[in-house]
Amino acid sequence: MGLFSHLIKKKKPSKPLKRKKSVHYHYLDGGFIVKSRLIPWIKVGKTSVWLGTIGVAKSKRQLNDWMDRRKNRRTYRLDTNLTGKAGNKIQAIAIRSLHKWIDYVPEGDSVFFRCESALPAKQFRVWKKWILRHNYYLKPDIDEDSQSFFFYKPKTIE
Repeated sequence: MGLFSHLIKKKKPSKPLKRKKSVHYHYLDGGFIVKSRLIPWIKVGKTSVWLGTIGVAKSKRQLNDWMDRRKNRRTYRLDTNLTGKAGNKIQAIAIRSLHKWIDYVPEGDSVFFRCESALPAKQFRVWKKWILRHNYYLKPDIDEDSQSFFFYKPKTIE
């Protein structure tokens, strides 16, 4: 250590990147609530895979029970019944939420979205058309068997 070593700035240890969930509510006509949720799902090295979910119901309690997969009547009803009459509006909200999710996640992370509606094949068909038509800068990996979409946000090189 030199005489003036106390004047040299020491590097601060870098803080780990905080990965917090993101939840947004949209209120539609007829009393329906759309909840879009993005949570860190699987940790892979220094990056994470985020799980994106979107649900439509009449109450927040019903939505929370469905997203937490509780074993009760409210979850069963959302799994088996189609809810809502504003289908295209919900799809547009979902695409906007997907764009917000991609902007929200750190570089190197990915977003995973799975079709979990009462009619998953129909939802997958609609989502596939919307995602391929309205996402110009995103190239999703589409899994036909599990009816899911995987978006990777690449790291930028400076």
